[in-house]
Amino acid sequence: MHSQIIRENCNIYDYISKYVDLKQRSHGEFLGICPFHDEKTPSFTVSEYKKFFHCFGCGEHGDIITFAMKYHNIQYMEAKKNIADIFKVDLPISISYKNNINQELYSINKISAEWYHENLLNNKDNNALKYLELRGLIDSNILKQYQIGFCPNNNKELINILKKNFSDNIIINSKILVFKHNISQFVNPLSGRIIFPIHDEFGNIIGFGGRILNDFNKNKTYNSNNLNYQNQNNEFIKQIPKYINSGETDIFKKREIFYGLYQISRHNIYNKQNYNSTKYKNDIYIVEGYFDVLSLAKQKQNVIASLGTAINQNHIHNLWNKGYNPVICFDGDNAGQNAMFRLIKESISDFTPEKNIEIVILKKDEDPSSISQKNILWSEYAQENRKSAINFIFDICCNITHNSKPEEKASVRQILKDIAKKVKHRELSSEYKLYLDKLYWQKIRQNNKNINNNFNNLNKYYLFENDINIVKLNKISQNFINIISVLILQPEATNSNIYERLSDLPDIYNEDLIKIKNTLLNGENWEDCSISNENKEIIINNIIKIKEKYNKEFLYQNLDKWLLIEENHLIEIQIKKTHQIILNEVKKKFPDENLLMKLEKNIISLKQNQQKRNIIINNNIDNIIDINDL
Repeated sequence: MHSQIIRENCNIYDYISKYVDLKQRSHGEFLGICPFHDEKTPSFTVSEYKKFFHCFGCGEHGDIITFAMKYHNIQYMEAKKNIADIFKVDLPISISYKNNINQELYSINKISAEWYHENLLNNKDNNALKYLELRGLIDSNILKQYQIGFCPNNNKELINILKKNFSDNIIINSKILVFKHNISQFVNPLSGRIIFPIHDEFGNIIGFGGRILNDFNKNKTYNSNNLNYQNQNNEFIKQIPKYINSGETDIFKKREIFYGLYQISRHNIYNKQNYNSTKYKNDIYIVEGYFDVLSLAKQKQNVIASLGTAINQNHIHNLWNKGYNPVICFDGDNAGQNAMFRLIKESISDFTPEKNIEIVILKKDEDPSSISQKNILWSEYAQENRKSAINFIFDICCNITHNSKPEEKASVRQILKDIAKKVKHRELSSEYKLYLDKLYWQKIRQNNKNINNNFNNLNKYYLFENDINIVKLNKISQNFINIISVLILQPEATNSNIYERLSDLPDIYNEDLIKIKNTLLNGENWEDCSISNENKEIIINNIIKIKEKYNKEFLYQNLDKWLLIEENHLIEIQIKKTHQIILNEVKKKFPDENLLMKLEKNIISLKQNQQKRNIIINNNIDNIIDINDL
């Protein structure tokens, strides 16, 4: 019945033309670019007579309600309400309520919210407006949009209004008031609190949140700089929850609702330029508190909060289905990070290139509300502190250092692999695996680099000190040029073993070779390096020669042997340098015996490593491409 009322009273052309540029092609027939797929030639038709739309390009079709559902990515009931609101069509109450009991619950909540809101705006003697002013939230638009209110300690007026209009049974079921049998009267659990009405997706008020003001006596004073206050009855205040929500009812389930979702959905639907879920996704920030929501809403951000319950996979799916990209903004303490980690692990199996989660890392003792109070633009703060879910996971899991045991490193790698495997989307799972592997070896490389840097600072005789950036691109470094060339031809060859060994090679080569090596290790395009044209030409010519003479499989087999040869070459340099340091030290009047002993042990270790590599090289010498052949 109600669908028929909408179809008969709401013109499909008038509605769709709010979102699609339509050109008349005949009387009552219109044509435009389809909003449901990318096209250049219009194939989207709207018929006023048939009250129908159809796209000859993608096949989407339906009536005005179907269009609202598809375009705004909303449910059937919400679509009808949206259309009815735009055309000022009154629908019978049965469309919005399951039964008469729910209807009365909606009504009692609405009346209570209006009373709370009026009390906030008109009662100048309460401290609520003063407190909101200190929080930077005296904004008439925000107060009206979210219907913020105040419940004074003396709220007999509200109790009398509710008792006059509703039965005791409805009042009790609404959880707005609680009947105290010991005093035989109703009391309001939200007394002395700022009130935050909570809406469902249709705009019905279904429950309330309350923030205590702690204004129990005249000893309380506010500090406008940091909102701290002093109260002689501190122990009493500590026992009172700062925030509470009204009790759950048939229409209010905290785990199913986000605070603020109705406000941003309504705003985006009625503002054509802001939202079209079929074209792109809007970021939606998920925060922890009511004031966080209001503070970011004041900065025109899409923001919602959970109602004291843990965000779960169902919440995330709901936001994805509405066309939002969830961005989690929890406290930067351990509890907040653990909550974000748990949520990502729970949801990552359903990640796709279009549907995922991002994180804003809040600094210690900061929240969105405190950031806004400092007049910091949230958009800039969020951009600077934003991370993808996969980077956040890596940072939490990969806490290894250069002192970590092999077992610890293996455990971290296994955890990262298992996380990537959980993703059902095959291509994304594969990309995550490669990306996490790359991050892991970058961290290993950085740890090794830090060790080398420390060694440089402690020992002026560092083995490669005089060799850095002086070797030319000639036969001396041709072996390394070959390694670089193969990795350019075959990026997939940079597996974990190759990555670690390449990372461990010290930067003793020509500066341009060092740049190329580091670029390849970071998974970037080597041609973007700022190297000389002469050296770039040498690399390109070497790649051409290798590509013409050998297939990829053969080159990959030789890559390991080339690395062995290069590692041995570097060991030989180390041995020679160490001998030279020993000679220099012995010539001194007072040689450092500890240093000499350390250097002798170092030479023994280097020679042992060299011998092991020589055995492998000699066993495979027939398969190694001669450098001179190139």
